[in-house]
Amino acid sequence: MLELNASIRASAARHGVALVDTFGHPVTTDPRLWCPDRIHASPLGHARIAAAFAEALRLPGSDDSWSRPLPGVGYRGVGRRAAGDLRWLATVVGPWAYRRLRGRSTGDHRVAKRPRLLPVTPPAGESA
Repeated sequence: MLELNASIRASAARHGVALVDTFGHPVTTDPRLWCPDRIHASPLGHARIAAAFAEALRLPGSDDSWSRPLPGVGYRGVGRRAAGDLRWLATVVGPWAYRRLRGRSTGDHRVAKRPRLLPVTPPAGESA
């Protein structure tokens, strides 16, 4: 993973691409930035991601505040962390693995939010 990330950094630099590099910022492992599934960012996590992109793009008013630790205690002791890990395994990983072993997907038997391909138009009064 370290080699892959190093290649991505080098490629971004070579092509002049803005890159949000969160490696080395302990705040990114704060559980408050993540949803219970530990895959998707929480609303606070999304705000930090947006702030990181704003800094990478050098937008006016942006800074490195996204990388600073959150106030208060976000990190738990070993026992509470282990209990959280077990709960996550039972409620997220276990059901996911069970579906995969049975040849099923999370999306099976679900109806698409927008089942027909239609143009996206802004609400009345807004311009595109």
